[in-house]
Amino acid sequence: MFEPTFNRAIKLRQADPRITSDAGALLLREADHRLGLTADLAAQLTDPRRPDRIHYLQVELLRQHLYALALGYAHQDDQDALAHDVAMKLSVWDRPGRSLKEGDEFAVELGWYQAAEWTRPYRVVLVVIDLPDPQTGLRELFPHYFVLVTNWRIEQRSGWELVEHYRRRGTFEDRLGEFNGAIGNGLSAGSFEANEASLLLKLLAFNLAGVLRGELEDASGCGWDLKRVQQTVLKAGARVVEHSRRVFVDVARAAGVLWDRLLDRIQRWWRADAWGRRG
Repeated sequence: MFEPTFNRAIKLRQADPRITSDAGALLLREADHRLGLTADLAAQLTDPRRPDRIHYLQVELLRQHLYALALGYAHQDDQDALAHDVAMKLSVWDRPGRSLKEGDEFAVELGWYQAAEWTRPYRVVLVVIDLPDPQTGLRELFPHYFVLVTNWRIEQRSGWELVEHYRRRGTFEDRLGEFNGAIGNGLSAGSFEANEASLLLKLLAFNLAGVLRGELEDASGCGWDLKRVQQTVLKAGARVVEHSRRVFVDVARAAGVLWDRLLDRIQRWWRADAWGRRG
């Protein structure tokens, strides 16, 4: 249980891990099992992956994607939150999580691609970051991944050399894109002063959320984009209960795991008593 310093009457606690907002996934699995839908579909598909690199069964990946769509989750980022949902795990998995001491980080060449609005084709590389949780030692069912689009040729840099190259360049371009996508850069006021104040508030909000994102990355050992932090951590579902002049906030288990990590790190923060005072 966490007691915020701004109001000691509020108590934050993680909800029962058996609580889910997507219990219908179990109904989907039962219907799927009766119909043999994903089992038959997986049997008809060719799996080009190397057997020694397969961590998640093809039928499980099919179930996860199919059930998520049926539940209304249209975005790929939603899968990260669903990976912690007890109903989704029970519905998708045929076996418990695997305890692994080491993880994988690798790049997969996807070839050259040219979108309709592009003037030239670009090389596309899929980067998979599949590392175990530093606390549990278990890998997530759905590994983190991102795509690199570049004009570097294979003979100039291999896939993983590209990853290291862009990592050395820093993250400014990514952060600017995140600001535009997560916070928004629209300034519609009628005066320069009002737009300036609005922009400064947006930058402050971006930095505040960015601090939490940084702590979450350090605690989990993997990268987080700000939109994902908003959707899975900041917009967490909870139940508020009043009892004995106190207010209890029961956070859903899917987000509560991440809240635990964040709150543990926030409680270690230190601020001088004179911080923010003017002389």
